[in-house]
Order: sequence, then C-alpha cells, then structure tokens
Amino acid sequence: MKPKGLLNGQAPLLHDLQVLGLIGSGCPEEPRLLPRGSTGEIVVSGPQVMMGYVGGEENPFFEACGLRWLRTGDIGYADEEWFFYIVDRKKDVIKYKGHSVYPRMIEEVLYRHPCVAEAAVIGVPDEVVG
Repeated sequence: MKPKGLLNGQAPLLHDLQVLGLIGSGCPEEPRLLPRGSTGEIVVSGPQVMMGYVGGEENPFFEACGLRWLRTGDIGYADEEWFFYIVDRKKDVIKYKGHSVYPRMIEEVLYRHPCVAEAAVIGVPDEVVG
C-alpha cells in the first residue's frame, strides 16, 4: 500500500514500504489486509526494514506472500488517505472471551467523562473467562 499523491511536492518517505494489518494477535500464516479504519497489528516489509535485533533472541519476522514481514507490535489503523495512526501496543492486549480488548481504547472512553482526569486499564485473571 502506498499513500496517494505526494506530500509537500515530495515522494512519501515510506514510498517502498508495504504495510499489512492483522487482526489482534493475528495468524502469520494467514495475513490479510484490513479495511481502512479497522484496527489491527501493523506489519511492514520493504528494503528499509531492519534485518533483526543485535544479539536478540526474539524473532519478530514471518514470511507471507513471498515477502519477509516485520511485526511492529503496534496496534493501529489507516484512514482514507492511508495515513496510519497507532492506538496501542500489542503486548498490552487483554484477551476477554476470545476478543482482543485494548486498554488504551478503554482509557480514551474514560477520558471523555468530565470527572476523569487520569485512567489506567489493566487486565486481571478471571476464573470463569480466563
């Protein structure tokens, strides 16, 4: 995916960057592009993507569609002009009855209330739903 048009008369810096969204934790074997406005994990591929971590044991890469993809760990969405917005981090995801719930999204709703100055949402284990 590439942004439409030019920014300030210049080609976008992400010009060769491929971006693919995955729902929640996603399944690397079945990556799929999400509709604009849908929230998912942002994964990228392209010549400017790092080769890996120095001395790192974590492997954030997977192969799909003949390309090597990097899982950024960022949760976000693209608007109608393909500008990306990061709304949360994947590791902060709370699993509830098979659904991914992002603490930051709940916090944003809480902040809309005039009596809420600060909010912090965390997950706690539940004996019934996990």
